Amino acid sequence: MSELKESLISKLEWLVDQKSVTREEKTLCDLLSAKLETLQKFKLHRWRDGLILYPEKGSVQLILAGHLDTVPP
Repeated sequence: MSELKESLISKLEWLVDQKSVTREEKTLCDLLSAKLETLQKFKLHRWRDGLILYPEKGSVQLILAGHLDTVPP
């Protein structure tokens, strides 16, 4: 398996493992924001408990759209 693929799988596993109950999104948004702030190729914008990343022009772009909450357990 390629290093890039392993890295992506690891990041997705981390995201899926996080608690994300409806009306408790702030904690996950804080954690995700802290991880994303370390990336140099993006400008991060946070609005309430939502995140938007703006990639540098000319960089490879991938859109991951969704929400940070799930239904209560």
